[in-house]
Amino acid sequence: MRQPFTCYMPTRIIFGCGTLKELAVTPHLPGRKALVVISAGKSMKENGYLQLTLDALKANGAQTVVYDKILPNPVSENVDEGAAVAREHGCDFVLGLGGCSSKSTRPSRPGCWPRPVPCAPPCRRRRARPPADARRS
Repeated sequence: MRQPFTCYMPTRIIFGCGTLKELAVTPHLPGRKALVVISAGKSMKENGYLQLTLDALKANGAQTVVYDKILPNPVSENVDEGAAVAREHGCDFVLGLGGCSSKSTRPSRPGCWPRPVPCAPPCRRRRARPPADARRS
């Protein structure tokens, strides 16, 4: 049985060439201390995007903590470790910088902050049932 639910998840996405500088002036930062999430790769650091982001956030009065251990195909341990880092440093918002892995891991993290329990518990998968007409034969 599926349970009804309501979800409200406001997310602001700043996207496009040259938009990192907007972080320095936007009045829409959701907090004062950011957990900046990037992949475990080198491109964000080597190409200067991480430093541009950190500088822009600092110019806007925000402190930053970098979490740079997201794998190309994120696992729940990435989420749990990132949540622990956010709690430890008192972060009040998350900024996912880079490709899909860092951004797709980012939204699941805030729900994990208040409690040190695994954020993404393993789920049991049901075996797919064949269509009714296939079961008759």
